[in-house]
Amino acid sequence: MEKRAILAAVLMAALLMVYQTFFLQPAEPPAQKPPAETKAPAAPAPPAPAQTPAPAPAAPAPAPAARPAPRAVEAPRPPQRLVNVETPLYRAVVSSEGGKLQELVLRYRGEKPMVLVGDLGPAGLLVGPGAGAPPVVVPMTVSADTVSVKAGRAETLALAGEADGLRVRQTFQFDPDAYAITVSVAVENAGAAPRAVAVSLPWTTRQAWRGMAEKFQGQHPTEIVWSANGHVERLEDLAVAIDETRDGDWIAVGSVWYLAALVPKTPGFKLVATSEGKAPEAKNGDRAPAGRASVAVRATPTLGPGQTWEGRVLVYAGPKEYDRLRALGLQDSINFGGFPVPRKWGGLPMEWFGVPILLVMNWVYKYVGNYGIAIILLTVVSKVLFYPLTVKSMRSMKAMQALGPQVNALRSKYKSDPRRLQAETMELYKKHKVNPMGGCLPMVAQVPIFYALYLALSAAVELQNAAFLCVGRLFGMDLWICDLAAADPTYVLPLLMGVTMFVQQKMTPTTADPRQAKMMLMMPIVFTFMFLNLPSGLVLYWTVSNVLQILQQKLMDRPARARAPREAKDAAPPARPRTPAGPELDDLDRGAARVLGRSLVPAERASFRKYLDLLIKWQKTQRLVGSDDPAWIVENLFLDSLLFLRVLPTSVRSLLDLGSGAGLPGIPLKIVRGDLDLVLVESRRRRASFLSAVVRELALADVRVIAERVEDHLAELAGRFDAVVMRCAGDVNALLPLGARLVARGGVVVASGPPAPTPLILGEWVEVEGPRPGSTRRFAVHRSA
Repeated sequence: MEKRAILAAVLMAALLMVYQTFFLQPAEPPAQKPPAETKAPAAPAPPAPAQTPAPAPAAPAPAPAARPAPRAVEAPRPPQRLVNVETPLYRAVVSSEGGKLQELVLRYRGEKPMVLVGDLGPAGLLVGPGAGAPPVVVPMTVSADTVSVKAGRAETLALAGEADGLRVRQTFQFDPDAYAITVSVAVENAGAAPRAVAVSLPWTTRQAWRGMAEKFQGQHPTEIVWSANGHVERLEDLAVAIDETRDGDWIAVGSVWYLAALVPKTPGFKLVATSEGKAPEAKNGDRAPAGRASVAVRATPTLGPGQTWEGRVLVYAGPKEYDRLRALGLQDSINFGGFPVPRKWGGLPMEWFGVPILLVMNWVYKYVGNYGIAIILLTVVSKVLFYPLTVKSMRSMKAMQALGPQVNALRSKYKSDPRRLQAETMELYKKHKVNPMGGCLPMVAQVPIFYALYLALSAAVELQNAAFLCVGRLFGMDLWICDLAAADPTYVLPLLMGVTMFVQQKMTPTTADPRQAKMMLMMPIVFTFMFLNLPSGLVLYWTVSNVLQILQQKLMDRPARARAPREAKDAAPPARPRTPAGPELDDLDRGAARVLGRSLVPAERASFRKYLDLLIKWQKTQRLVGSDDPAWIVENLFLDSLLFLRVLPTSVRSLLDLGSGAGLPGIPLKIVRGDLDLVLVESRRRRASFLSAVVRELALADVRVIAERVEDHLAELAGRFDAVVMRCAGDVNALLPLGARLVARGGVVVASGPPAPTPLILGEWVEVEGPRPGSTRRFAVHRSA
């Protein structure tokens, strides 16, 4: 028994010597180990002779097939060493295991960990056979224990190691003013035979985080992005199974605000993206990783004996600041989306608008030092640029509002015939040269820009932890806006936004449809709830935009011109007892007969009565004219207005009235001259509303009320009228040139003058007999050549 044991030991020793002599020729000196290690191959030794006879004629060929065995006799794996790296922009810890980043904490508006060991970050340098077993992490030695990067000077860290007969060198370059790390890799074939090698630098992440809160907004990646030949593709769902290898410029994994990108700087690298697909749902509160997704750059060179392959990759892990990304060619990683549909469906690329907005905002920030103020100034600039379109839109809406009474009359008349109603309504708009879409189209032109503003502010990582009006903290809550990328914790800003939106809605001209008006008034409430949890920067932009819109509306509603003191006849007369309307209309009949040369017909008398009743009724709530005495109104407004007929040609068919509110001469003239095509201009809101009510109640056809300054409609109204009439409270010379621009060739401008005549720059004074015996009235009359 003992002889057999001794014989077996001798045979095993002889077999081991033969194996080492013929099959381990390329082995390195570390192959000579203590007996404890040499016993390890004893078990697999018997199969070795059975495998060797077949490939015996070609000795070099079996070497790769037998390659796994020598691992057992290689040098022991060196212990892991960690290198601390300090730079002005981040703090990192580099492991000797493949140069993996064990820690990477950005110093960007606070500390932001970009690497979570085991969950998120690089896997280190992987090297292995080109085809066969997957590459493994290379154990390496490091050249330093710490690296300190000072401003103005880059530092390097060198690592070296061996893997499967390959000598591997890795060098990191850390720049003081960049979040990018340059990684250089060199692989040398130390063997005597050609080798196919796979070199990979991956960055992995969880597909889902299952209740694990982010330590900062944007820490958890949400998409894989890669660029090939200038075209960017996105995988916006990490739970979708994918395994792609392609040529390209760079590949990255990131969120809205942060990015981890791998950029090959030498040829031979391919981009690799993998995702395991949707994992089973968590059970019993399980918070384990729900699958993995990764991006990598991979090279597969073939090395001859003693040949060295070298590659260089840029690793960027930092915020999505546009200027930094553009310097590295990564600017397309910022997702500005498309309009009005996503880019992948053919939408308009919003970076055309979003990038200039970002650049302008950052440029303004350099001078003001506060992103909140920069957003306000950016909003002001956008409003100024689009002011002409806003004015055009508001004019169109006001024109629609002025036609509201006539549209309502058509609805009542043709309520049983929708097709006729539509035709008549469009004919009415055409007659008054009003475009039903005129109020919408200018606003539609602005939508892409305002949407781009929204997207730019949403994607602007610069707003993160950027304070606007930050007073401090109370009971653990910020007071007031200490982070423009976070929601307002006090909800004050969203409420202000809702209030300003409500005021804006109330000031905006609407159509006569009350149901639509009520629906529009619900919008501020809906938007307030929508904006409660949106970033403060976006809510600030929207609030300032509303305030500017209100100011623009106020500017457009200002009086057409500064008024002089009222005419003496408009001054309130001594109080006298109110009398029924009937006797005053008798006076109107007698006075009108002297002016017109005929008595009023019943329809005219009824219209004047209704006009008088409406005017007295409105006088109870707001002062429109100098008195609420019916006799005074009849004498100083109605009859005085009819006196314009003494100087107006009988051929006048189109008349523009630039008067003063309820005292406009145009309506009395329209009552007795129903064939007139009348336009009433009154910039004061309440008086314009009264005129619209009169037009509606008297059912006056071919009358348009413009509730704006006539100067804002010169392009539309110039040269269109046979006559322009106006009641002047001050200097006639301030209005005659304006009226002269509005009449057609051969037209006439007539202005009722103040008590004392003044020299005229246009036309002449004409005095006519008044409606009372012995009374006279003076008019300034200019006839266009």
